Amino acid sequence: MHTKKTSRPRVTALINTYNYGRFVGEAIESVLAQGLAPEEMEIVVVDDGSTDDTAAQVARFGERVRYIRKENGGQASALNVGFAEAGGEIIAMLDGDDLWKPGKIRRVLEEFERHPEVGMVYHPYTVWDPERNISADDRSFRAIHGFIPECVTHVLQYGSFGTCGMALRREAVAKVLPVPEELRIYADTFLVLVMIFVAPVAAVNECLTIYRHHGGNSTAFQQGSDDRLRRRWQCYQRGVNAARTWVAQQGHDLSQPATAAYFERHALTAEMFRFNAEGASRAELYCYLRREIALFRPIWSGRYCFYRQVLALAAFAMGYEKYVAMRGAYREGDALQALRRRVFPHQASESEKIPRMQESR
Repeated sequence: MHTKKTSRPRVTALINTYNYGRFVGEAIESVLAQGLAPEEMEIVVVDDGSTDDTAAQVARFGERVRYIRKENGGQASALNVGFAEAGGEIIAMLDGDDLWKPGKIRRVLEEFERHPEVGMVYHPYTVWDPERNISADDRSFRAIHGFIPECVTHVLQYGSFGTCGMALRREAVAKVLPVPEELRIYADTFLVLVMIFVAPVAAVNECLTIYRHHGGNSTAFQQGSDDRLRRRWQCYQRGVNAARTWVAQQGHDLSQPATAAYFERHALTAEMFRFNAEGASRAELYCYLRREIALFRPIWSGRYCFYRQVLALAAFAMGYEKYVAMRGAYREGDALQALRRRVFPHQASESEKIPRMQESR
């Protein structure tokens, strides 16, 4: 089923979905609740070959939603179809199981208007676990503005968002398309990685969307089968490799300090995903933790670096499985975390003084 678009709106709300019939109606309703008229914002749903009742759920919204069904090919292929069909100057993305908070799109558009030079506006989100009825804002988010690849500390802090946390200017994202279709998951990570090399970016330090945490999330950070963990690691590694290739093809020097630090950071993330899938030797874990300290030293306090060095030695002594168990217990202990923050503060004081982007004139 493929309904035809009419006039060109200012915004495209691009929803990609696969077998989320139980959620996609709520996602669409959260977009409609933004209050923009059809001539201002179109809603495009790309269904990546769902076998559930997704089509019927979308059909409830009639002509207000343009529904595009394709054969199953993964997230990258769905996004590529969506970008090709989107008519808006601004393309704001949403996964079919997530939600926009009220006022999200107007806040994003304000930022694009304030900074006409930016190619992307991004923001953190609230993680919601409906089964346990708990939610928490992403505290790891750092609002970094401007042309990020120029600064080592900025590339080490930028990120911590995904599909539902980004909106892209059409002319900017067109420079990186198509997203490599081997990325059945982590296609959004490819966009996160490369968009900062296209144009300056702007951040909104507000949780404007809700990320629904559930057992079906393809990239949820929870225990899963070995095959699922291996798939997560391999897809993430492919995304990083594809981003490195694209950046190099655009003439950027991968050995430039900030760019090298940027890809080292994501290589370490891929390495940890490999450990999750396959385990790690004591030497591998120790080397990983030492690389992490060396990389993040510009933004970590001296006391926190010392703490991580002690942790690396403890990890070598314990081995990977015991280290993971210890870290899990630590994350569940609020008192322990509070004590660590007092004794070994994480951020170096200067790294918190992140300059705001100058207002456009």
